[in-house]
Amino acid sequence: MKKAFALLSGMVISALIFLSALCGLGIVFAPRPVQVNGKRFTLGDHSYTYNGSLLGGKPGGSGEIVFPDGSRFLGEFADGRFHGTGIYHSAEGWRYEGTFAEGQMIGSGTLFGADGSTLTQSPDGLFDYVSAVNWQYSGALGELGQTGTGRFVFSGGGVYEGEFVRGAAEGQGRFRSEDSWSYEGGFRHGLFDGSGELTNKDGAKSQGSWVNGIQVTSHEND
Repeated sequence: MKKAFALLSGMVISALIFLSALCGLGIVFAPRPVQVNGKRFTLGDHSYTYNGSLLGGKPGGSGEIVFPDGSRFLGEFADGRFHGTGIYHSAEGWRYEGTFAEGQMIGSGTLFGADGSTLTQSPDGLFDYVSAVNWQYSGALGELGQTGTGRFVFSGGGVYEGEFVRGAAEGQGRFRSEDSWSYEGGFRHGLFDGSGELTNKDGAKSQGSWVNGIQVTSHEND
């Protein structure tokens, strides 16, 4: 009796191990792709419409995302993010054709400017771009525009260096104006936001806090 029980237990354990291995390979109980058309999703502050394959309730496989501003992505997805080869068309008219990983433009690819200019991505995943109206950007690009660290030179001569999120200065950075005053500190949606330091063109400094581009507190440095 004990031998029979031991044999049965061993068979059950072996079967469970085998099933676990199959599950790990996605052979058993793997989610099946579902095709959808016009399904609405929300990504942070952005909503979008998705046409294509869903895996586990998220875009997975091939599909197309269309954003309210007219920008769109057509290509491969994994776990709800751009992943694999694809084409991103921006609302401003530029597009990127190449490789994505977890939403980021990486590896080989080409950026096509709205003015017809082209830019090949460097091996380290960074871009150097000069627009037809003479603004310049050097740095990383993400799934909704500049995302990561970079340097933006305005056509008038002002320079921003720091962090970007979805095409706007956000995080920590430094802005130097064309007439030589500067700000270093927090940014949000392209505006001064958070703690920072303002330096006027004669070198005098003041520290303070900003909200949506408006200074709300200040402290002059000695």
